[in-house]
Amino acid sequence: MLLVGGLLVAFVMVGSDRGEESSTGGTEAGQSAGGEGTGTEPGTSAGAGDAGGDAPAVGTDAGTDTEPNGPTEREPRYKEGDETKTIDSTECVNARDYWDQEGENEGTVTMPDFYDKHFASVKECIQAAGWRYTDDEKVNEVLKGEGMVVNQSPKRYEPFNPETDEITLHISTGYEG
Repeated sequence: MLLVGGLLVAFVMVGSDRGEESSTGGTEAGQSAGGEGTGTEPGTSAGAGDAGGDAPAVGTDAGTDTEPNGPTEREPRYKEGDETKTIDSTECVNARDYWDQEGENEGTVTMPDFYDKHFASVKECIQAAGWRYTDDEKVNEVLKGEGMVVNQSPKRYEPFNPETDEITLHISTGYEG
């Protein structure tokens, strides 16, 4: 262990006693890897018929499992959403006109940013402005948490025509996917 900047750091050597193959062709527990040698020292290979010295062979069980039905699956991770992350309804009601009002963007407003906001406040914002939205799409993701908006269409800051366009919200289930 080592103390670095007030943190205690532990170092672990991986593979030093597990029978991994060394650079000499044998294994560190003295198992044969088809090379030459007496097999009496760790890191050397055993000759034909030699058990590799005094060290027991590592990993030689013939398919025995410690669990009768194989490894068990762990429960998927889950995270609750943060209901304090909200958007004010004025963001939708008083949405700014989109900067380019010519051609196909005439009459559009700038789409607010709903990302990482709790869906309840986002829906209130959309309803307060009288905008239309489609059914929510549920997304399995664990970083933001249940009920948080993780994607939207139209994208944030893109033009949105309140007369013709619909909003789609992608809402986290809180479970990993």
